[in-house]
Amino acid sequence: MAGNEGFKYYNVDTDRYQDMKIKRLKKAFKCEGVAVYDYIICEVYRVKGCFTECSSEMVFDIAEYFGIEESLVEKIIALCCNLGLFDKIIYTKYGLITAHSIQLRFLEMNKRAKRYYSKIPENIDIIHEKPAIVPEKVQEVQENSAPEETQPTEIQEKTIYEKIDESALYLTCPEEQEWRDTSCMQNKISPDELSQFISEFTGLQKERGEYEVPKEFRKHFTNWLKIEKQKQLRNGNSTIQSKRGFGNSGNRTNPGITSSEDKRAKRQSLSDMAQAILQNP
Repeated sequence: MAGNEGFKYYNVDTDRYQDMKIKRLKKAFKCEGVAVYDYIICEVYRVKGCFTECSSEMVFDIAEYFGIEESLVEKIIALCCNLGLFDKIIYTKYGLITAHSIQLRFLEMNKRAKRYYSKIPENIDIIHEKPAIVPEKVQEVQENSAPEETQPTEIQEKTIYEKIDESALYLTCPEEQEWRDTSCMQNKISPDELSQFISEFTGLQKERGEYEVPKEFRKHFTNWLKIEKQKQLRNGNSTIQSKRGFGNSGNRTNPGITSSEDKRAKRQSLSDMAQAILQNP
């Protein structure tokens, strides 16, 4: 160990030079910027373990070691804070250098070394920051205002009507042409009659105030149309029934009987009549 709190060595990530922050530091101050950063990191882990004081003596030692100006060292430290390599708030407030990554590695090394007595000072602890407490008064205002926002208004009702119209319009879009053709064929109705049924169903949905997404609207309409056709068949007064062979009296002809069958039936009837006459002269 280098001291009571510091370490003799520390782990280094192999991809540290792929970090965009390090790349920006190198671009601004060349290799001198990276060298100063590495020097400070070593001092952090060597002395206190999780932070170091940015004193004039430390700035002089760094400048003297690399043969550069002290002002350049200060500029490099300032850029490290702006880039997030060091915590800017703690540096500005206390004049101390630390970072989230530094403190996290400090805790990991303490755990491996079983140094349970060494802790991060509370005033610079970034790892265990407490979340801000929301005032109770603000919560009460939000709870009281919630029911007012959910109350229905006239604008919301109009929006429902508009959505119902959009669902009905979906049935007339080009993408639904195949469904319309199939529906007309199965129900023996024309495209104009299908449009009339859609308009009637849309009106009923508006009266109920029931909104459905387009696909559910189509499914509901298909079932409703079947029920309406059954009602018309029972009443015997729809145009659909007349097209399917119903007369005005409601009697249905049998299109399955051919002309040859009619002739055979007539001949059989005449034969029966002749036999009846012969038996009763």
